[in-house]
Amino acid sequence: MSATPETPSMLKKRELETLRDDHARLSRLIDVLRIVPEAKALDILGKLRHTTADLDTLLFGDKQRLFAPDALPRRALACLPTQGSLEFELMVRHAVAYPTLAPLDAAGVGVMSLLTCAVANNLADDISSDLPTTASSLTPEIHESAARERGPPRRYTPAPPTILCDSRLELLDISSWSQVKVKSELAATLISLYLRTDHPTLGFFDADLFLADLVDVRVRYCSRLLVSAVLSWACLAYAKFDPGAIQLGEAFFAEADGLWQAEQASDSLPTVAAAQLLGLVAIHNGRDAGNPYHRLGTQMAQRMGLFGRPDSSAHETSSPSRIRESDLNARVRSHTAWGAFNWAIMRSLLFQEEEPAAKYPPKAHPPGQTTAFQRAHLAPDTAAPTPSLPTYMEQTFPNMCDFWLLTSQWTTLYYVSGKTPIVDRVSAEFAHETFRKLLAWIDNLDIMLARGDMSSHHCIILHIWFHVSVLQLFRPFVHRLISPLSEMIFEPHSPDGSAMAIFTASLSQLKHLAIVFRYTFRCAAYAAFWHVALLHVANAAMQDTEDPQWRGYFMLCLEGYADLFGAFPVAGAIAKSLLSMALRLDVITSSEARFLISRIYEKGAQRSHAEQISASFVVDLNLAVTDPEAPQLANLNDAFDDLVMFQEFTQLEPSTTVGGDPQHEPDQ
Repeated sequence: MSATPETPSMLKKRELETLRDDHARLSRLIDVLRIVPEAKALDILGKLRHTTADLDTLLFGDKQRLFAPDALPRRALACLPTQGSLEFELMVRHAVAYPTLAPLDAAGVGVMSLLTCAVANNLADDISSDLPTTASSLTPEIHESAARERGPPRRYTPAPPTILCDSRLELLDISSWSQVKVKSELAATLISLYLRTDHPTLGFFDADLFLADLVDVRVRYCSRLLVSAVLSWACLAYAKFDPGAIQLGEAFFAEADGLWQAEQASDSLPTVAAAQLLGLVAIHNGRDAGNPYHRLGTQMAQRMGLFGRPDSSAHETSSPSRIRESDLNARVRSHTAWGAFNWAIMRSLLFQEEEPAAKYPPKAHPPGQTTAFQRAHLAPDTAAPTPSLPTYMEQTFPNMCDFWLLTSQWTTLYYVSGKTPIVDRVSAEFAHETFRKLLAWIDNLDIMLARGDMSSHHCIILHIWFHVSVLQLFRPFVHRLISPLSEMIFEPHSPDGSAMAIFTASLSQLKHLAIVFRYTFRCAAYAAFWHVALLHVANAAMQDTEDPQWRGYFMLCLEGYADLFGAFPVAGAIAKSLLSMALRLDVITSSEARFLISRIYEKGAQRSHAEQISASFVVDLNLAVTDPEAPQLANLNDAFDDLVMFQEFTQLEPSTTVGGDPQHEPDQ
């Protein structure tokens, strides 16, 4: 049977398809050259000049390469907002909160995704090996640099800090405090890791007095329960260095839980602090079992007068020794009161739940140096001057206290029982007034807490939470504008229009902060409280797929959660929930979702991904505006397999692959 003659229209169609395929292959090659280290890119270009090999064979010979590299542009976030826009005004008038964003070189900070690191470098290695070896004009120094740069840039399993944050920890005898078999040197390292990493954010107890009692084996400001709780939490982070810490942490948690059951009827400051830490451990292990610790610990704090009213007994005096004891007790009460209050507001924001304690902030001044906000808004402090905080805490914690006090003013109105939408209970004008208060606070931060080259990780966490607070403050009003069911007309200068502009400005800052934090601080792999940046950026990326950078940011967030998964089981569940959202929104394919979750599980191989997750973190932030339960972590995590199977069964594939190239329809 003779072949059908090719008509002119068929010829043009075939030529067009050939050109389109050639363009896709060249675009893929350019992506690889953009992503890999410069020396390797130059090496590939040099060898390409001396070969006639088919690019199709070089780039796409392996089925796995369907998952093309996704990376942020080499000059990410380089565009300034339009002069005269609200975002421009924020950058000019409120530079501490909205600094002009410095361009980030993707190669310089290593902005590569789960797919990029595995695939782009493999592609480059394969291209280099497939091409003939030729004499090159590259200098020997560049060749040596290329050899050193093989593998994912700057991503490695961090080594644990070897220098203790306080020399007194060298005197620790852990057998005096715990029956768990552990060397005192390791216990000291774990406590130091907690104090450096999370205590500047949490501040549940006075670290100086805790350590004094710890090494002297006294139980005034330390207790077996508190020590076990600290070690249990610290073991989560330490699992990034040594998977054996997982089992050790479980032993400390079991010990602490047993002590909690025996001691929760006796109110004490160490017990209040320990309850908050036990709740954190349970939640970050993916269990809502953390809720009782938080609730009972907060009730204990209220019984002890830590919230809502001054403690008269703290000011009773009868002798010099009594005065000293009262001053020390006031220090500890201040730490525990503000630490518990701050975590209560943070938890309310994460879970979007009502928090009764939020209505009654501590009356005591926060620990540390008095801030400008405290001088303006709190009654004069009649207590003895507070000693300086440890150097590793800097002044982050007292400013955290100011921030959470301001944030509580809106969370108490937003997150209440009942199903009435926020926009029906709260006006946009209230949101703008609260935003002005937040701006006034951050404008007066100490200059050393502004973002800069010397910023500590906990200082950046403070800025991350500021922008998260702004996003959630305005989200209900922005959602009202962008909802498909909305009949509102967008007016830039209306309260809702301004809300959109502020929301966009804070989102840009948060994207920048997410990149900087992940590629600047070693603790990005084991510090829990920066992950909210990943959560909000990932949500925004999936909702704006017309942004050419959306996949790069989405992969950045998945990679961040994959790193954290080695420390916190809940991080893997959040990543899986984000993939469930992406499947539901039809922005990734089922095959991509399976590939990505397998890569995430590989990075957290020491953690079991078969455990049942029950934590009530809100993951789908826009859906939570109208449906408080559906967007919770447990529901989205459980839906992943069903969504994958549904898409595979119906063969509904999105129009793009991870690399962003159109999928061609099969030949008829």
